[in-house]
Amino acid sequence: MARDKAMIIGVDTLAGANIALTWANRCEVVGLASRRRFTLDNCRAITAAADDRLALADIIDAEAPQTIVVCGPTSRSAWDWSHDFEAGSESERLGIICRAANRCGRRVIVVTSDAACSGPFLFNRENDDHPPVDGAALAIREIETAATESRCFVARTHLFGWSPTADSLIEQMWTAIVEGRPVHASGARYATPVLASDFAELLWKAKACNLCGLYNLAGAERASMWHFAAELSGLAGEVLRVMSLDSALAAPEFQLKNEFRLGQETSLDSRVVQRALQSPLPRLQDGIARFVEQAASGYRDRITAALALPALAASAA
Repeated sequence: MARDKAMIIGVDTLAGANIALTWANRCEVVGLASRRRFTLDNCRAITAAADDRLALADIIDAEAPQTIVVCGPTSRSAWDWSHDFEAGSESERLGIICRAANRCGRRVIVVTSDAACSGPFLFNRENDDHPPVDGAALAIREIETAATESRCFVARTHLFGWSPTADSLIEQMWTAIVEGRPVHASGARYATPVLASDFAELLWKAKACNLCGLYNLAGAERASMWHFAAELSGLAGEVLRVMSLDSALAAPEFQLKNEFRLGQETSLDSRVVQRALQSPLPRLQDGIARFVEQAASGYRDRITAALALPALAASAA
């Protein structure tokens, strides 16, 4: 009997790579990457330009996966948020994916970010109707609305973990800690982080339960960047060095220091999905401990090697 097939659109993102690795021993995984030479264990990767809408529809039609998981730019956490994308373009792309999925009778899962809830409220719920306070929140909510109207399962979260590009805030924090460099971490920016591989396990359960609509799917505990850095350094057995508060800092450093002092609240209340899955949410310390363990177990290397260029064979003399 043939195994189910899952297509991960954005397999070369932090969210996509961890979902692909976690699901690979349970179903056939095909990943759609926008970067060339992407190779991940037990995942058949296809490279296609992110803006090639026609190719995207054709690939979905040809592969006919049972499940499509969309890990676009809106899957980046509030701590990793990038404004370098157009919400309208992403909505159009999602529409193409949903129409192609409908043609083959398949379901779509969309991973979005806690940046949708950027504001002063603690433990935001799915049905909270607080007005968006910035462009990031507005852009993500547009995607979430389009996805829920197409009867997708939308998982709003705050992911940390290892990524193919190794450029996330937590990965940079880890590198600074192990190299003994100062860590830039705000004590006023709060979220409910969840390790990406733990999230992938919960997402598999949500898929099996055929959930539909918007659900918060994040960690069990609220933490600031500073709290996270302190836990990470302790579990890694390293000394935490902090940014100097020397008044002689240059203007750009003062600006950076002020940015990290700014408050931001994107914590999520995930009790609805916890009840639906009948599964506990991961504790922060446990997730960070697994993150540290993944650095030594080979898990990180499998992800970071996904974009490594193959060595060129030496030419014959």
